[in-house]
Amino acid sequence: MNTRRLCERLTMHLSERLGADHVTSHHGSLSREKRLEAEERLKRRRAAGLVATASLELGIDIGSVDLVIQVGSTRSIATLLQRVGRAGHRLGAIPKGRLFPLSRDELIECARCYARPARDGSTS
Repeated sequence: MNTRRLCERLTMHLSERLGADHVTSHHGSLSREKRLEAEERLKRRRAAGLVATASLELGIDIGSVDLVIQVGSTRSIATLLQRVGRAGHRLGAIPKGRLFPLSRDELIECARCYARPARDGSTS
C-alpha cells in the first residue's frame, strides 16, 4: 500500500465485509497510540487483517502473518521481498504474498517481480 488514502479506503471496504473488529489500518498519519494498538491486535491475532503503508516497515515485530497482499507496485523487488518476507515467520513456514497492480504500468512492474531470473536461458 503506497498511500494513506488508499490504506483508509481499503480498510473501510474490508471492514464493511469482514466487520470492523476484524480489520485495522496502520499508517504514519495515525497517532502513535493507534499504530501501537493496531500492531498489538495483529500480534495477538485479534485482527484478521491489517492494511498498512510503509509505516509498518520500520523493524516492528508484528508476530506471525500468514499472507502478505501488496496492493499496487512496490517499485522495487527488494521492497516486495521485504514485505512478503513478513509472512511465514515460523519454523518451517514459507513466506506467501500476492500482488494486485492498480494500472497497466504496475502490472508490468509486478510481472517483473514474479519473473524468475534466467539461469539456464529460460524465463519460466
